Amino acid sequence: MTSASEDRGAGGPFGIAMKGDVLRHQMRLRGLTGSALARLTRLSDATISNALAGRRLHPSTFRKIVAQLAKVEVLPNAELLAAADDGGR
Repeated sequence: MTSASEDRGAGGPFGIAMKGDVLRHQMRLRGLTGSALARLTRLSDATISNALAGRRLHPSTFRKIVAQLAKVEVLPNAELLAAADDGGR
């Protein structure tokens, strides 16, 4: 049996876990900060932070993030210029 707070929290047991490292990489390729992605998706900074942390999201929230990323062009040569996810090492 789950508590009411578990049912409401971050998409509940049916939410979709975002791959935070992949999201961070996709944001970097598009020159987006967490705040910029939040504005584009009309989601809160906290929701984007939860996505980056790999927490479960409501399916509609997941779709909003994916849809907005698809609309933003990848910056030319961003792949070459972006620092590695391991802290630039």
